Amino acid sequence: MALIHRWITENPPGTGNGWESYPLSPRIMNWIKWALAGNRLSNEALHGLVVQIRYLVKRLEIHLLGNHLFANAKALVFAGLFLSGSEPDCWLNTGLRILAREVPEQILADGGHFERSPMYLLAFGAALLFSLLLTPLARNAGEFLGVMDVPGERKVHTHPIPRTGGLAIFMSFVLALTLVVVADTDISRLLALNHQRISLMIGGVICFLTGLASGVTFFTAMMMVVLSTLGGNYMVAVLFAILAGGILH
Repeated sequence: MALIHRWITENPPGTGNGWESYPLSPRIMNWIKWALAGNRLSNEALHGLVVQIRYLVKRLEIHLLGNHLFANAKALVFAGLFLSGSEPDCWLNTGLRILAREVPEQILADGGHFERSPMYLLAFGAALLFSLLLTPLARNAGEFLGVMDVPGERKVHTHPIPRTGGLAIFMSFVLALTLVVVADTDISRLLALNHQRISLMIGGVICFLTGLASGVTFFTAMMMVVLSTLGGNYMVAVLFAILAGGILH
């Protein structure tokens, strides 16, 4: 949460770093995924999220199309499903309308991606397929186990929702990334595992498991703070080591 508040403070709307539509889209989705993993967005963070969504809606990358517009549409769908009201409903409808148009256009009749890139098709198709398959399973698992987030004064939803949505997102990412790495493509060679990338993945898994545990209340609040700090510090230390190595060599 401290990083979110810092970004909001240091990057006023439209004037700071990262206000281009393409980086805006994954940031919107990442903040929402973080909240769905069992974390709580502050009022300031929720306001900042809405500001970014409204900024994006007016700057959809219609002129670029392709994966840029697809990312914009996904962000609007995330936002429309996460928040409630007439305005989020419009975001959802806009995102779904774009996806309904772009999916048939981007996936050709022969199954290839319209940018003629097998690695794009593999990454795109795998992530989409795993998300479609795993999201209902994660939702049903949350309902069956009673892992539900109940509406409250500081919550944006109006009815109980499963707190296991982050599991489907994380597993879809991991499985799609695994397929891309295993496949013999340019992107798989780019993502070839080494000790640095494995270390980053370990830190990410620690953070994910910590968020998942908060959703099912396996750990106390103090344990959550300790584990989140350890996972985050671990990843920061690895990043510094990678950057230092790059500078020295």
